[in-house]
Amino acid sequence: RLQLPRHAQHLTVHLGFNSWTCDVQDAALLPAGLPREASGGDGNSGGEGGAPVWLAATAVAPAGASDVHFALTDGTNWDNNGGGNYQLPVA
Repeated sequence: RLQLPRHAQHLTVHLGFNSWTCDVQDAALLPAGLPREASGGDGNSGGEGGAPVWLAATAVAPAGASDVHFALTDGTNWDNNGGGNYQLPVA
């Protein structure tokens, strides 16, 4: 599994719907504005005091979408879940 550098400045989510068969797109990952926990003990720290920085992206699912597959990149390195990509159902 490839991991992105801890302090990557520009992250993008590369995603596609219905097992990558439709509407493949890229969306910037931006600060989500969620509160940071003080501990940051999950290894994803990078914010103030070692607290995790939560990121979010916005994408529009096409009609009939049943799932979204995605991977994360800083433009050079990829985190693609060990080659399996990340997958979520679309409700």
